[in-house]
This record gives sequence, structure tokens and C-alpha cells, in this order.
Amino acid sequence: MENKGKTSSKKKKSTVSTGTATDLKKCKEALSYAENRAKMLDLVPTPVVAIDRDFDITYMNNFGAEMVGLTPKECQGKKCYDLFKTPHCQT
Repeated sequence: MENKGKTSSKKKKSTVSTGTATDLKKCKEALSYAENRAKMLDLVPTPVVAIDRDFDITYMNNFGAEMVGLTPKECQGKKCYDLFKTPHCQT
């Protein structure tokens, strides 16, 4: 009877491992899809900006960053109203 318990335990571990591997594969596919979409946004000749509720920039495409004289990475974490200074800022 002890052998049956060990075999059963091994099967459960195997199932969990397979599920985890499948989940990891799905996550990698989703990340690849999202990265490809973000690359498309970098080709748009218009500023594309994502901000959080505190007006901190979480994403800016290449065109938008060029407009303010920075790289997209340098824009992250800055306040959008500090970079664009438009009449619509902080509204």
C-alpha cells in the first residue's frame, strides 16, 4: 500500500509540473504578443502615451519621446504635464 501512495504522489507532481510548464508557455506567448504590439506603437508618427492616475508616464512611444527631447525610457516615471505643458495638462 505504501507503494501506491508514492506512485500517486509522483503523478500529482508530474501533473503540476506539466500545468506549470503550459502556463509558462502561455505567459511567454502573451508577453511576445504584447511586445510586438508595443513595437507597432513605436512606428506611429503621433505621440502615444500611457499614464497612471498620478500622471506618471508608464509608456511613451519613440515619436512622443523625440518631441520632448528624451528617449522613451527617460520619459518613464516623469509627469506628463512636465513634459508636454499643454493647456489640457492636469485635467
